[in-house]
Amino acid sequence: MDRQSDLEARIGYRFRDGALLEQALTHRSYGSPHNERLEFLGDSVLGCVMAEALYARFPGLSEGELTRLRAALVCEEALCDAARELQVGPGIRLGEGERARGSEIRASILADALEALFGAVLMDGGYDAARRIVLAVPVAAPDSAERLARLADEVVCLSTPADFRAVSLWYRSFGQTSDEEVIELLQRASAPAPAVA
Repeated sequence: MDRQSDLEARIGYRFRDGALLEQALTHRSYGSPHNERLEFLGDSVLGCVMAEALYARFPGLSEGELTRLRAALVCEEALCDAARELQVGPGIRLGEGERARGSEIRASILADALEALFGAVLMDGGYDAARRIVLAVPVAAPDSAERLARLADEVVCLSTPADFRAVSLWYRSFGQTSDEEVIELLQRASAPAPAVA
């Protein structure tokens, strides 16, 4: 199995047009066609999918709170963590100058490649396929598994791995927030929205 096939297996999506996957994994330094236009699409579909998921999952959050949570979920650090977890790096094609910078691929390149991958799935399989991939992407937990497990146990609204990841990233975005404050925020977020008179 080649690197692209391995990546397809890890993300759970088989490309009909392999050129889209190759382009998604091609950095500008390597040549054209490169992944910047696909990254633009992927960034947009990622934002849309996350906004839709957060809107549905947290009916008690205000627009500002939803925006902060989405920003925490789609930040470069989180995308880089996910790209590393999916082992996107070995498949990225880099130019000589970029390869000469060192053995580790820069975080921004990994994050951009993951967004380009989302864009490539959108072009190849449509919105539903891209949405499924975005929602399945693993995000490395920023804190100890034990601490996050305790948070998850205390917050009744958590029912899926995606919810657990959202809590871990929410916690990261408010690094100085105590466990009790995070729990209170999440309990308020999961409360039914007040009825409009």
